[in-house]
Amino acid sequence: MKKLFVFIFLASFLSAFSQEKVTEKDIYEVVNFVIKNRKERLQEKGFKIKFLMRSKSDSAVYHYLNKIEENFYSIEENPNDFFTNNDIEFINKQIGDNLNFNFQQKLINQLKILSVEEYKKLGTGKEFWKNYDTKYGKKSFVEMMVPLFSLDKKTVIIEYSNITGSRGGFGEIVILKKENNTWKYLKNLSAWKF
Repeated sequence: MKKLFVFIFLASFLSAFSQEKVTEKDIYEVVNFVIKNRKERLQEKGFKIKFLMRSKSDSAVYHYLNKIEENFYSIEENPNDFFTNNDIEFINKQIGDNLNFNFQQKLINQLKILSVEEYKKLGTGKEFWKNYDTKYGKKSFVEMMVPLFSLDKKTVIIEYSNITGSRGGFGEIVILKKENNTWKYLKNLSAWKF
């Protein structure tokens, strides 16, 4: 009986511990869900998305979750409506852990990755868009942060922007929820156009 108790305790402990680890599989499942959804929505509006670029800034989400005064996008919803304090602590750790994370082409289903290095080589401002259009055509790209997970990995916050060239773009911060093994959009916290 004692061995059974120890086995059950260890199994429970290991199960709880493994839930706190966000894997590449978890990340790419969400990234590919968002890409597929964004691509379909944008194609309906006449945009062609070709590239994905890793956003290196998670500051808007960090400010929102930690209720810092400088909330960039005036999000009114309370983070605790979606995440516990333990979730937020876990997400803050992910932000730090993800600083050097780069998307891997072999794990992205529908877009070609535009690396930060490639992006920087194209220049800035009007020069960037002239070089980008010359090299890639008038195709949009998605700039996306690494998704950030709750402790149970069933709720995600993610920020992404759809850049449509010098013609403008738009972006969102959204909450996704996993129900019946499928990701669904739960809440659009903020949207912007430029």
